[in-house]
Parts: sequence; structure tokens; C-alpha cells
Amino acid sequence: MEAPPSVVTWTAPARGAMPLTLTIPEALEYLGRQNATEMTPEHLVRETEALARSVTAGETPNAGVMRLGELCREVARRCDAEPQPPCPADCAQCEQDDDPGHALMRRIGYRPRAIPAAEVRAALAGAARDWSLRTLPDILPDDNAAQVLVYREPTPGLALLEDIRTGDDEAVPGDVTVLLRWITTDDR
Repeated sequence: MEAPPSVVTWTAPARGAMPLTLTIPEALEYLGRQNATEMTPEHLVRETEALARSVTAGETPNAGVMRLGELCREVARRCDAEPQPPCPADCAQCEQDDDPGHALMRRIGYRPRAIPAAEVRAALAGAARDWSLRTLPDILPDDNAAQVLVYREPTPGLALLEDIRTGDDEAVPGDVTVLLRWITTDDR
């Protein structure tokens, strides 16, 4: 009898997601996690903080980065962030996606995503200007297939990410408190 494969190719549930290679244990762990939309505010914020720290340190596998993207999208949604904010008034490319940085910014909107490092690297290298795109980890991994979290700064509700990314540990407890108050008050 043939041994089962140890690696599977799994396409993330997000629309337009790139195929992602996960080990079978990673895929099972990822699929077994609680749906972010059903999490209590406290659990959502605590898991987001813990995963953001782990991703920033480069200690999280691809499935963890994807999970962080889901959690951050849910935090942004609960903070009433528009999925696709309007382009700045001086943006001449709003209807065009010739600029890879602009295309990535429009794809992400205010909903952070896990994206392969190669795609992020190409978008940031070809960007005509600073689109305020941020990544966790801040320094892209050498592995082109490695997932990184990409988000726009500022994204409503996600100051926590920026403070973790920049190493401002003194601001993180305040971010957590404000975020918990905001989504607990407006919890749907």
C-alpha cells in the first residue's frame, strides 16, 4: 500500500487566492480553526495579537499567515472599514492597474491578505509611488512561495499591526484595549 502524500496543494477560500502548498498537518490545523466571524471580541483580538507577533518574528508557517489575514479582515470588518476605500484624490490610476503596487493596493483594500512573497516583491518593486502597503514580516522572506500578510496603513482597527511591525511594544496594550472597546461596543 502506498503511503499518503505529506504535502497537498490547497487553494485558500479567498476569491482570487493563489494555490498554496501546505503539509497535511498544517492543512488540517488550518481547517479546524474557529471561524473568525464567530469569535468573541476578546478571543479575536488576543489571537490576532499573538499571531501578528509570531508572523513578525518569522516563526509562523504559511497556514498561520493565512489565519492572521482572516483575523485581520474580521477585525477590520467589525471596525466598519470599507472593503474598498476610495482612491486618493490625486490618484490618476484609479481605473488602471498598470502599476503592480496600485493593483495590489486595490486588491487588498482594507482587508489584509496573505500573499506569496514573490508577488508582493514584484508589486512593491514596480510601484510608482508609496501606496502605504505594509507587510508582516517587514522583511520579505527569501522563499518566494512563503506567505506574507499585506495590509494598508492605516486600516481601521489595525493600529495593533503597525505597532507590532515597528516594535512599539509600549503602544500594543493600549491598542488592544481600544480595539476591544471598539468591537465590543459595536459587536454584531
